[in-house]
This record gives sequence, C-alpha cells and structure tokens, in this order.
Amino acid sequence: MTRNEHCKECLDKMGDEWDKVHHWLDCTARPYFPWVGHRQIRHHLGGVEEIRKMWGNEAAEAAEMHIISDEGFVPTPEQIRDKYGISPFTEDKGEYPTYPNRRPDDWDGVKEFNSLSNVRSYCP
Repeated sequence: MTRNEHCKECLDKMGDEWDKVHHWLDCTARPYFPWVGHRQIRHHLGGVEEIRKMWGNEAAEAAEMHIISDEGFVPTPEQIRDKYGISPFTEDKGEYPTYPNRRPDDWDGVKEFNSLSNVRSYCP
C-alpha cells in the first residue's frame, strides 16, 4: 500500500489518518532503501512498541493496521528477518540483496546507512 492508502484506511476505520505513524514506519523505504526488505527495520512488534512509546496506544493501533495491510499480520523482529533475509540495513549487516536482472543504482549510495542507529538518525 502507498502512504496515502494507509492514511485513508486509518481515516476510514479510526477517524484519523495517523500520517506520522505511516511516515515513521516507511521512511526507510525510498529513495535510500528501494527494497521491500526495508520493512524488517520497523514493520514488526518492536516497531509497534516504539510507536506506542512515542505517540500512545491509538498510534500503535494505526501501526498494527499498517503492518497487517503490508504483511498480513504483525510479525516479531525474528519473523520479519526470516522472511526478507539478513539485511545490510540492520544490525546484522548482511549482504545486499541481489536481483536476477538488475542491481538498483543507489545501493552504493546507502552503504553509510548500514546500521539501525544510522537509520534512526536519518528518519524521525
């Protein structure tokens, strides 16, 4: 789903778009992380709990809705890592994902963002 679609879903079901929640969950996605595996950074129970600490229970509910729309359920960090593999963008510092016919042009531009702490300094 796009950010606008996530916002519309929350507006329809909760009466508020919760744009800041959707921005926070997906701020690592593009242009710096053009890979669906960006979800392993925040699309899990740990991300929901971080949102709960920042903005409260209703924001955490919006985060759960967002993650369920993207993943089908709210996984643990281990489940999401197992789904997408070890990532160069998180603390496990795995290999960059490969694509059969192409390599995104900006992989080299994101090597500085190869730890969770650096991602947090880039995103709110």
